[in-house]
Amino acid sequence: MPPPPPGAPVSGYPVQFSFDAPERIARWRPLVHWLLAIPHFIIVYALGIVSGIVVFISWFAGVITGRIPEDLQSIVVMTTRYSTRVSTYIMFLRPEYPPFGLS
Repeated sequence: MPPPPPGAPVSGYPVQFSFDAPERIARWRPLVHWLLAIPHFIIVYALGIVSGIVVFISWFAGVITGRIPEDLQSIVVMTTRYSTRVSTYIMFLRPEYPPFGLS
């Protein structure tokens, strides 16, 4: 087995998640924070339903053709990224309001 490239994770798993948590949280933020997140929760819920349907279709596509179409993969990845942005916001790990963009 060849040595890992420079900058590769030491654990051997190719995915890493890192962030810079804010050192201080504004005092007003816990009071209204959940109100600001309600629109994002609605979108995450809807994306979760769509993602579940796409995973179901992807499974059949993978069984029949032997590969999963990239468009279906990108929908699941988009859902995961969006829900991660919302989760980090609601857990006070990012101070800025997450964008509604699905890119």
